[in-house]
Amino acid sequence: MIYNPVSTYRIQFSSDFTFKDFGMIIPYLHRLGVKTIYASPVTVAVPGSTHGYDVTDPLNINPDIGTLEELRRIHQKLKSLGMGWIQDIVPNHMAFSVHNPWIRDILEKGKGSEYSDYFDINWNHPDEMLNGKLMLPVLGKHLEESIDNGEIKVVWNNRIFVLKYYESEFPLNYDSWLFILNKNNSNVFPDDLAMLTGLFNKAENNAETGNKVKELFSDKYVSDKNFRDYINENLRVINSNGNFLNELIRLQHYAPVYWKESERKRRVSRASDGFGIS
Repeated sequence: MIYNPVSTYRIQFSSDFTFKDFGMIIPYLHRLGVKTIYASPVTVAVPGSTHGYDVTDPLNINPDIGTLEELRRIHQKLKSLGMGWIQDIVPNHMAFSVHNPWIRDILEKGKGSEYSDYFDINWNHPDEMLNGKLMLPVLGKHLEESIDNGEIKVVWNNRIFVLKYYESEFPLNYDSWLFILNKNNSNVFPDDLAMLTGLFNKAENNAETGNKVKELFSDKYVSDKNFRDYINENLRVINSNGNFLNELIRLQHYAPVYWKESERKRRVSRASDGFGIS
């Protein structure tokens, strides 16, 4: 039997209208004669999304609107009433956001990320500053000006280092941890500094070992006040010196640029080798 999706009624899910809210109006919609529900995207989106089209994780249900078990119960209820379901899955795009785990992994690991070929990224940009990097046109002015104005800083947040630009936070790559670890102009060094430096150098090309070293670093930062004071002083030194901060940014697998630069650099890229996105 061919299902004919007649009498379609669209539902817009968000934190203000969840699976539970929808479940309460199913009997009403059935009495209206609705035969098919056309649902807005239900997978994980940017936090606070009101529409769900800015997808960040297409493999899991958005916790803002409900759970997989709730969706299964909805399915059973609709099936019992002879009602169907059309799901908008937004297959043509995802949100360019650090909340997107694939994008975040690329920002941290560059071409070494397992997701680096999931997107159309031009890793061979003719611009030397962008070659091997992902362009981030997120700045309201040129990078040097943003640094001079104190708009960009490196901070410790939730057990990792991030590059913070206003409310946006971008992960720092592995080399950055070593850079931060040794960027202190004092003569007071914490215990285990040499040990951590050696571990970082040894694990440079081993992702699994590198993650363990970063976890060791994080544990020490949380538990050892002397070490925490040392690292915080390093962050102060870096954030107060434009050259150091610029050097740290140059280490990344991405290049934050003035958003007005993006079109010019994109044209250069297209003219050079086709249609890759920088």
